[in-house]
Parts: sequence; structure tokens; C-alpha cells
Amino acid sequence: MARAFAAQGARVGLHYNSSKEATEALAAEITEAGGTVVLVKADACNSEEFAAAVKSIAEQFGGLDGLINNAGGMVKRIPYEDVTDADYDAIMDLNARSVLVASKAALPYLKKQGGFVINTTSIAARNGTGGGAGHIKDTWIAPLLHKSGHDPARQREDNIGHKDYEQQDSHHRQQDDDNIAQCINDPDFPY
Repeated sequence: MARAFAAQGARVGLHYNSSKEATEALAAEITEAGGTVVLVKADACNSEEFAAAVKSIAEQFGGLDGLINNAGGMVKRIPYEDVTDADYDAIMDLNARSVLVASKAALPYLKKQGGFVINTTSIAARNGTGGGAGHIKDTWIAPLLHKSGHDPARQREDNIGHKDYEQQDSHHRQQDDDNIAQCINDPDFPY
């Protein structure tokens, strides 16, 4: 998504925690293509640190036009019957609380000049997982998206919100980029 937004002229703020090299490589790619990108390191499980990351990007850009909540992961694969409170907290901090924290931090900027929030989830929201608790968030957020009018079953077809974006083949990435570009350029798209 960062490539697609940058290709349309958006300045892109990229957050990373443990994937510094991959994020720097993506930033270099965007910069080489003429885009503007700012990197910020923060632990998505640390509310204060994560909110500060959003604020840092907003201040460097003089505001925000949008926020894409894409932080998340399995944390660890564990059978439901073995989940401890600490396991649950770790899963929810990364996959759900981070969405709340980043969105809350972005809202003052988005309200000031208008903007959008895109919340991603993994394909597990559609297909489920192999009996593990690692994707508790996906089963939690999917019904909320469905009630809001977004159909998680169409997530891949919508090409916005596929957690494994970088693992798709180049054909799908190009389709994703084209669809995002179409949304950005469509004055009737409901931001």
C-alpha cells in the first residue's frame, strides 16, 4: 500500500519495530521512484510510544490525510485452551489496542483537514486459523467490519486490507496498486 500511495504523490510515513531493514529497503524504493517517506520506530504494543509515532509523522508532514493500521501478527500459535491472560494481552495489544491507539492519535489531525482510516486484518478473518489463538483479533474485528458495511469475505477482492500484501505475486501487487490508485483518484470514493 505504501508504494501505491507514494506513486499517487502521497507523502508516506512508515512505522516499524523489528523490521528495520525491510522498512528501510521499502523507503529507499519509494524515494528512488520520486516519493517522500519518513520512517519512525515504535513498539505497537506500547500505547505511549505508538501514539508518539503517529504524532511524529503528523508533525513532520504538517498534518495527516490518512492512517493505515497495518501493525499486527500471530504473536504465537497456541491452542485456545492453553491461552493465558498474558498471551491474550500480547495478542490484543498488538492486533487490536494498536488500532485504537493509532486511530485515537490520528483523529485530531484527520478531523482538522479531513481524512481516512484503513484498518487491515489478515486472511484469517475470512478463513479462520488452524485452531490457534494467534488471530483472536481477526475474529473480533471481522464482525465489526461486517456490521459497518465492509464484507470481510471480499477483503482480498477489495485489495485493501490483505495482511500478506508483500507475499502476493507481482500480478496481484500490481492489481492492488491499480485499485488503490483508482480509489485515490475517484472523487466519489467514500473516504
